[in-house]
Amino acid sequence: MKTLTLTELLKLLGTTPKQIKLITLTDVKLKKNTVFTNPIKKLSNAIVEVNFDYKTDVNEARKLEGIKEEFTASSRKWGKHIEGSTCLIEHETTKEKYLNCKLISKDKKVEYIDGSKTTNPIPIETIQPYLPAVSPSKTQGVENQIVINTYKLSSIKEIEIDNVKYTFIPTDKI
Repeated sequence: MKTLTLTELLKLLGTTPKQIKLITLTDVKLKKNTVFTNPIKKLSNAIVEVNFDYKTDVNEARKLEGIKEEFTASSRKWGKHIEGSTCLIEHETTKEKYLNCKLISKDKKVEYIDGSKTTNPIPIETIQPYLPAVSPSKTQGVENQIVINTYKLSSIKEIEIDNVKYTFIPTDKI
Protein backbone atom coordinates (compact mmCIF):
# COMPACT_ATOMS: atom_id res chain seq x y z
CA MET A 1 0.00 0.00 0.00
CA LYS A 2 1.28 3.48 -0.86
CA THR A 3 1.95 6.03 1.86
CA LEU A 4 0.49 9.52 1.87
CA THR A 5 1.71 12.61 3.72
CA LEU A 6 -0.45 15.59 4.67
CA THR A 7 0.99 17.72 1.87
CA GLU A 8 0.28 14.97 -0.68
CA LEU A 9 -3.22 14.47 0.76
CA LEU A 10 -4.12 18.14 0.37
CA LYS A 11 -2.91 18.11 -3.25
CA LEU A 12 -5.03 15.03 -4.03
CA LEU A 13 -8.12 16.48 -2.33
CA GLY A 14 -7.92 19.87 -4.03
CA THR A 15 -10.63 22.38 -3.19
CA THR A 16 -13.73 20.95 -4.89
CA PRO A 17 -16.08 18.43 -3.24
CA LYS A 18 -14.68 14.90 -3.29
CA GLN A 19 -15.76 11.62 -1.72
CA ILE A 20 -13.10 9.54 0.01
CA LYS A 21 -13.03 6.50 2.28
CA LEU A 22 -11.40 6.69 5.71
CA ILE A 23 -10.32 4.03 8.15
CA THR A 24 -9.87 5.65 11.53
CA LEU A 25 -8.81 4.64 15.03
CA THR A 26 -10.33 7.19 17.38
CA ASP A 27 -10.48 7.71 21.14
CA VAL A 28 -13.88 6.86 22.60
CA LYS A 29 -15.46 9.17 25.14
CA LEU A 30 -17.35 7.14 27.73
CA LYS A 31 -19.92 8.06 30.35
CA LYS A 32 -18.53 8.82 33.81
CA ASN A 33 -19.95 5.62 35.30
CA THR A 34 -17.83 3.40 33.05
CA VAL A 35 -16.31 0.15 34.27
CA PHE A 36 -13.42 0.44 31.80
CA THR A 37 -10.10 1.51 33.29
CA ASN A 38 -8.06 1.46 30.07
CA PRO A 39 -8.67 3.90 27.22
CA ILE A 40 -11.04 2.56 24.56
CA LYS A 41 -10.45 3.02 20.84
CA LYS A 42 -12.90 2.67 17.95
CA LEU A 43 -11.84 1.28 14.59
CA SER A 44 -14.28 2.32 11.88
CA ASN A 45 -14.74 2.88 8.15
CA ALA A 46 -16.62 5.77 6.60
CA ILE A 47 -17.26 7.28 3.22
CA VAL A 48 -17.10 11.04 3.59
CA GLU A 49 -17.08 14.15 1.46
CA VAL A 50 -14.45 16.84 1.88
CA ASN A 51 -14.47 20.41 0.53
CA PHE A 52 -18.23 20.69 0.97
CA ASP A 53 -20.24 23.80 1.75
CA TYR A 54 -22.14 23.10 4.98
CA LYS A 55 -24.54 26.04 4.69
CA THR A 56 -25.45 25.16 1.08
CA ASP A 57 -25.92 21.47 1.92
CA VAL A 58 -28.22 22.24 4.88
CA ASN A 59 -30.21 24.73 2.81
CA GLU A 60 -30.65 22.10 0.07
CA ALA A 61 -31.89 19.61 2.70
CA ARG A 62 -34.29 22.25 4.05
CA LYS A 63 -35.57 22.95 0.54
CA LEU A 64 -36.23 19.22 -0.03
CA GLU A 65 -38.23 19.14 3.21
CA GLY A 66 -40.26 22.24 2.26
CA ILE A 67 -38.59 24.63 4.70
CA LYS A 68 -38.29 28.08 3.14
CA GLU A 69 -36.39 29.84 5.93
CA GLU A 70 -32.67 30.04 5.10
CA PHE A 71 -30.15 28.36 7.38
CA THR A 72 -27.16 30.33 8.63
CA ALA A 73 -24.27 28.33 10.02
CA SER A 74 -22.60 29.54 13.19
CA SER A 75 -18.82 29.54 13.42
CA ARG A 76 -16.96 26.62 14.94
CA LYS A 77 -16.12 27.30 18.59
CA TRP A 78 -12.91 25.30 18.91
CA GLY A 79 -11.02 25.82 15.67
CA LYS A 80 -10.67 27.55 12.33
CA HIS A 81 -10.04 26.50 8.75
CA ILE A 82 -6.39 26.66 7.82
CA GLU A 83 -5.77 29.34 5.20
CA GLY A 84 -5.70 27.87 1.71
CA SER A 85 -7.57 24.69 2.70
CA THR A 86 -11.30 24.02 2.54
CA CYS A 87 -11.07 20.78 4.53
CA LEU A 88 -8.39 21.25 7.18
CA ILE A 89 -9.10 22.74 10.61
CA GLU A 90 -6.64 23.70 13.32
CA HIS A 91 -7.68 23.48 16.96
CA GLU A 92 -7.20 26.92 18.53
CA THR A 93 -5.76 25.61 21.81
CA THR A 94 -3.91 22.39 20.99
CA LYS A 95 -2.96 23.36 17.40
CA GLU A 96 -3.85 19.80 16.34
CA LYS A 97 -5.11 19.45 12.79
CA TYR A 98 -8.44 17.88 11.80
CA LEU A 99 -10.01 16.80 8.52
CA ASN A 100 -13.48 18.33 8.20
CA CYS A 101 -15.87 15.81 6.59
CA LYS A 102 -19.51 15.39 5.71
CA LEU A 103 -20.59 11.83 6.47
CA ILE A 104 -21.98 10.00 3.43
CA SER A 105 -22.11 6.49 4.92
CA LYS A 106 -20.40 4.49 7.59
CA ASP A 107 -19.72 0.82 7.98
CA LYS A 108 -22.09 -0.67 10.52
CA LYS A 109 -19.29 -3.00 11.64
CA VAL A 110 -17.45 -0.85 14.17
CA GLU A 111 -14.82 -2.44 16.36
CA TYR A 112 -14.16 -1.24 19.90
CA ILE A 113 -10.69 -2.05 21.19
CA ASP A 114 -8.96 -1.96 24.56
CA GLY A 115 -6.57 0.95 24.01
CA SER A 116 -3.76 -0.73 25.93
CA LYS A 117 -4.00 -3.93 23.84
CA THR A 118 -4.97 -3.02 20.28
CA THR A 119 -5.66 -6.68 19.44
CA ASN A 120 -8.35 -7.17 22.07
CA PRO A 121 -11.83 -6.33 20.65
CA ILE A 122 -14.64 -5.47 23.06
CA PRO A 123 -18.14 -6.72 22.14
CA ILE A 124 -20.57 -3.88 21.40
CA GLU A 125 -23.02 -5.28 23.98
CA THR A 126 -20.36 -4.80 26.67
CA ILE A 127 -19.50 -1.21 25.82
CA GLN A 128 -22.93 0.08 24.64
CA PRO A 129 -24.24 1.03 28.14
CA TYR A 130 -21.23 3.33 28.63
CA LEU A 131 -21.42 5.19 25.32
CA PRO A 132 -23.03 8.63 25.49
CA ALA A 133 -26.15 9.26 23.43
CA VAL A 134 -25.56 11.01 20.12
CA SER A 135 -27.68 14.12 19.89
CA PRO A 136 -28.75 15.52 16.53
CA SER A 137 -28.11 19.10 15.46
CA LYS A 138 -30.59 21.51 16.97
CA THR A 139 -29.98 24.22 14.37
CA GLN A 140 -30.48 22.49 10.99
CA GLY A 141 -34.23 22.00 11.43
CA VAL A 142 -34.36 18.97 9.08
CA GLU A 143 -35.22 15.29 9.45
CA ASN A 144 -32.36 14.10 7.21
CA GLN A 145 -29.50 15.86 8.91
CA ILE A 146 -26.15 16.76 7.40
CA VAL A 147 -23.69 14.98 9.70
CA ILE A 148 -20.28 16.58 10.09
CA ASN A 149 -17.35 14.62 11.48
CA THR A 150 -13.98 16.15 12.16
CA TYR A 151 -11.23 13.54 12.31
CA LYS A 152 -8.00 14.30 14.15
CA LEU A 153 -5.30 13.66 11.54
CA SER A 154 -3.44 11.36 13.90
CA SER A 155 -6.53 9.09 14.07
CA ILE A 156 -6.67 8.52 10.30
CA LYS A 157 -4.98 5.22 9.46
CA GLU A 158 -5.93 4.65 5.82
CA ILE A 159 -7.46 6.77 3.08
CA GLU A 160 -8.88 5.68 -0.24
CA ILE A 161 -9.00 8.39 -2.91
CA ASP A 162 -10.09 7.67 -6.49
CA ASN A 163 -9.91 3.88 -5.81
CA VAL A 164 -6.28 4.07 -4.60
CA LYS A 165 -5.59 3.04 -0.99
CA TYR A 166 -2.98 4.85 1.10
CA THR A 167 -1.52 4.50 4.55
CA PHE A 168 -1.72 8.01 5.99
CA ILE A 169 1.33 9.59 7.66
CA PRO A 170 0.30 12.99 9.11
CA THR A 171 3.79 14.01 10.24
CA ASP A 172 4.73 16.74 7.77
CA LYS A 173 3.87 20.39 8.30
CA ILE A 174 1.95 22.57 5.88
